[in-house]
Amino acid sequence: MSRIGTFTFRVNAEERRLLTALADYLQRSQSDALRWLIRQAAREVLTNAPAQLAHHTDAAPRVEGGEHAAND
Repeated sequence: MSRIGTFTFRVNAEERRLLTALADYLQRSQSDALRWLIRQAAREVLTNAPAQLAHHTDAAPRVEGGEHAAND
């Protein structure tokens, strides 16, 4: 997937240290580690969200083959 947008946010020294450590552990860039965290958190939250909300996000739980769990 091509990345076309840039998002900037502020972190303190501890948050940056944690992001750096997580990225190192995952063997990913800091940007990719942050994307991974966002997707994991969204999946966790949306697992318990109403089906209507989960259906309209790309973070909805997926089944094997990359399809949404709910039929589109």
